[in-house]
Amino acid sequence: MNRPVFFGAPQWEMNGVNRFHAALVPELRALGVDARLLFTRPRSGSADPFALPPEAPAFWLPVSDHDGWVLRWDKLARFLEARAPCVYLPGYDEEYSFAASLLSPRVAVVGAVHSDDPAHYAHAARLGPWCRRVVAVSQKTAEDTLLKAPALEDRMARIPCGVAPAPPRLPRPAKAPLSLVWAGRMEEGQKRVSDLAAVAWKLHRTGVPFSMTLLGDGPDRDFLAARLGPLAHGGPVRLAGAVNREEVVRAFLSHDVFLLPSAFEGLPLALLEAMAAGCVPVAARVKSGVAEVVRHRENGLLIPVGDVPAFARALADLHENPDQVARLSTEARRTVEESFSLSGAARAYRDLLAQVLCEAESTPLARPERPMPLPPGIRFSHLGPLAVLQKSRILQRVKSRVLGMALPKGRPR
Repeated sequence: MNRPVFFGAPQWEMNGVNRFHAALVPELRALGVDARLLFTRPRSGSADPFALPPEAPAFWLPVSDHDGWVLRWDKLARFLEARAPCVYLPGYDEEYSFAASLLSPRVAVVGAVHSDDPAHYAHAARLGPWCRRVVAVSQKTAEDTLLKAPALEDRMARIPCGVAPAPPRLPRPAKAPLSLVWAGRMEEGQKRVSDLAAVAWKLHRTGVPFSMTLLGDGPDRDFLAARLGPLAHGGPVRLAGAVNREEVVRAFLSHDVFLLPSAFEGLPLALLEAMAAGCVPVAARVKSGVAEVVRHRENGLLIPVGDVPAFARALADLHENPDQVARLSTEARRTVEESFSLSGAARAYRDLLAQVLCEAESTPLARPERPMPLPPGIRFSHLGPLAVLQKSRILQRVKSRVLGMALPKGRPR
């Protein structure tokens, strides 16, 4: 399949979707798909411990923070049209995905829902009418997308994320404290990082021997550190900060349990990576893809969201039963190898992309006459000078879509 395929994102930063795409692109290229990454915000000069793999070619759109949105969409549309026929997957880039409504049929658009999050469902509903397919990472995200946009039923595809196999686990020392690990964005609303501190204090006060390593950074790091207090200053908890993928995998291989107290998820990549490394998942029983991976007492443990005492009791029981830890570890690893492999995800995407390109060349997509709603937070004043819109060759034919919904009534056109 020699047509280019672009996986979009605002920028290269630490999150599960970016890491999945950075791993998926080389797998697709090995299968003969001309897959690439496309970042739409200006390239950051700051150091990033999660360096892009060299085998995942990436392009940064030549835009400036000072460009109005009309000019930004125009640059993206020009970039894609110059490489058409091609496929564009905007991912979670909800601001630039508006350009999908300005593209010719030679650019096939494929949407995605990566999280059980109202913002992701709203994005899919807004973008969906211009998509050949919309990919959901779990059954829950597929079902809830259709509740928001039932017209997408015939275009919905379910492709779970996948991860590469991990090296063999390190042997667990006899009578060692239970070692716990968490990895992700330190944020309270979704990730409930305060529960990590509450569980640590509960284990400490009940005398359960444990260590806890927290990998990552985020807006609520200081909040979490304050909740941990002395436990993170010479105590059993270590705030390791942002580390690269190799260090994350090494941590998973050397810890017993992966904690996941989140209030909601899609299909968390960190969960799959931890299970692939044989870490036993002890996760909140959310309605999203977590329950499609973790089977209670078969390959991990599921705990009600926010039930800190239940988390602590489950961990204390694992400490007292090393044979159970070994059994759950083996089953966790087998689950990922059999059902959530990176190679399996790549084959599923290859087949979907081939089908989408074939349809794009043979069957016109009926695109809505109505304009796509502007992305959240973007107002008319953000679009840029009207002269830019009038001079844009690509947007000239559809300028009424932008102006018709953005200009106040009575304003001259």
